[in-house]
Amino acid sequence: MLIYFTYSCENRMMNLWKMRINCLFLITLGLVISVNCLKLPNYITACSRSDPNLNECAVKNANDAISELVKGDKKYRIPALNPLVIPEILIDSNGQLRIQLNNVHVYGLKNTVVTHMDIDLKNQVLGASVSIPHLNIQADYDVKGRILVLPINGEGPANITAVNGVYTMHFKYSLFEKNGVKYGKIHDDSIEYHIKRAYFYLDNLFNGNKQLSEQMNQILDDNWNEVLKDLGPAITTAVSAIVKQIFTAVLDHVPYDEIFLP
Repeated sequence: MLIYFTYSCENRMMNLWKMRINCLFLITLGLVISVNCLKLPNYITACSRSDPNLNECAVKNANDAISELVKGDKKYRIPALNPLVIPEILIDSNGQLRIQLNNVHVYGLKNTVVTHMDIDLKNQVLGASVSIPHLNIQADYDVKGRILVLPINGEGPANITAVNGVYTMHFKYSLFEKNGVKYGKIHDDSIEYHIKRAYFYLDNLFNGNKQLSEQMNQILDDNWNEVLKDLGPAITTAVSAIVKQIFTAVLDHVPYDEIFLP
């Protein structure tokens, strides 16, 4: 599954996110990031590019930084993660299913563990695998279309939970110079994931018809693995977006040679 990100400067919001996903899972983050020369945050320790154990160093230092990253860092445009608040996520699956999530609150990111890093400086690719034992998304939903070939519509509170998820992301980057200093810029990314169990509950389906609503929610629960193909982007959006935002915040603001020491 590929997820592509582009940055938009059309919105004036620095600290608010607006996400949209179409059938190709195209995402636009309403973030404005400028290049300012900053030092690496004191809670992130740099690794040496000549270290033969560079990936292991990066895993250790990333895990050491999580407790501080969770708090957010306005200086680097990193939002607070406990919970992560996203104004909107829109999933439009080739016209077959459209679900809009508003006022999205994502819980559980504070328990993220970085399990693997794959840093390829020669080909300019950053890879990261993270494990999140319990990721919970609560939002207001509006859905219309078909899922598991069955018609579905309604609006109300949504609750989505992913248990024991492992998310593997790769970010391609390029280098550029500003005032004689090298910085990095991410321009392509992908994500793969494995979730041991997922739970979906959409309250108030079918205009509040309790019987039909409960029947559909039971079908979603019984067939969660298939449902994940349609609603999984709501989960991967939150995970991939914040990991990319952290990478981007550091690469955009901190000189490349201070992130990867000689």
